Amino acid sequence: MKKASFRLKEIKFEVTHDCLLNCVHCSSISRAESGKNMDWPTFIRVLDEAKELGVNEIAFSGGEPLLWDNIEDAVAASLSLGVHTILYTTGNAPNAEMMMRKLHAIGLDRVVFSIFGTNSGQHEAFTNHKGSFDKTIRIAKSCSSIGLIGEFHFVPLAWNYRILPEIANLAPQNGVRRISVLRLVPQGRGKDITDGQLNHSQNIELRKIIMELRLAGHDIRLGSPYNFLMLQKNPQCRSGIDRMTIGPDFRIFPCDAFKHISPKDIGVSPDFSNIREHSLRECWEKSPYLQAVRNHLTTGIGSECKACRKLEHCLSGCLAQKIYAWGELRKCRDPMCLLKNQIDIEIPDA
Repeated sequence: MKKASFRLKEIKFEVTHDCLLNCVHCSSISRAESGKNMDWPTFIRVLDEAKELGVNEIAFSGGEPLLWDNIEDAVAASLSLGVHTILYTTGNAPNAEMMMRKLHAIGLDRVVFSIFGTNSGQHEAFTNHKGSFDKTIRIAKSCSSIGLIGEFHFVPLAWNYRILPEIANLAPQNGVRRISVLRLVPQGRGKDITDGQLNHSQNIELRKIIMELRLAGHDIRLGSPYNFLMLQKNPQCRSGIDRMTIGPDFRIFPCDAFKHISPKDIGVSPDFSNIREHSLRECWEKSPYLQAVRNHLTTGIGSECKACRKLEHCLSGCLAQKIYAWGELRKCRDPMCLLKNQIDIEIPDA
């Protein structure tokens, strides 16, 4: 067998699509009883194969992973392999604080909380679940009190992006060191809130807010789909290059933003795109789906971006967002390109 030229380093397991919340932008369309849960034998087989391939980071998400019956055993198994292990949670699950204490005791490296506002009204306008804000804040404080490193994830929409400075101030009050700002993906429920997507001028304003927060000393990270903001020191997209996401049905995706983009959508065969049917190595090395994404990301830039004097600062933006916008793999600029209107953009030194 030909050796793969790409090394798999990170896997995110979406272990369940069960969730007590009903977030307006949920990419997984999660609900209280989704019927979508990873089976343990297949999971543990894939985890063992991941170690053989040299994977060095495992993340558990959902849905709400604390609702998955096997989450404690899964985290323990990941840690036993010497792999950096992360949990994404809202803290809205029975006995969540007790479970987090157990996970911390066995060595969980980091926990990531979803936060959408600085009070119940703001946050629960997203989650559609009364009491969810207090539970998230409570578990963030609890994790901080036992020394578990925490991070906030924030998705800016048209009605909440201006509160990012308030989120930045809320974080240290609850022992949270970093805020990751994640771009809305028009998939799942997110495709139904077109009025929530930031427009061109709002993204420029968001960019200014982030720059000011960083200058003030806040640790604000941007997900790679936000490369078009040109605020990353070394922008890159690693989808399918060194990482993948695995759904509860064991379908594979280059990254989270591709969860509703099928192999057929980009004109390739679905062969080797489900780890229930094939080994992890076979899927990683042979999937036409992953290969198409890799080829697109590593074989040059579209003509409209090649001449751009600031290409190195954005690398033409997010591939998944382009597919959602145009319905195909296309060498073109990000649909939210800040320079398409010939506006001069200041590039920070760091």
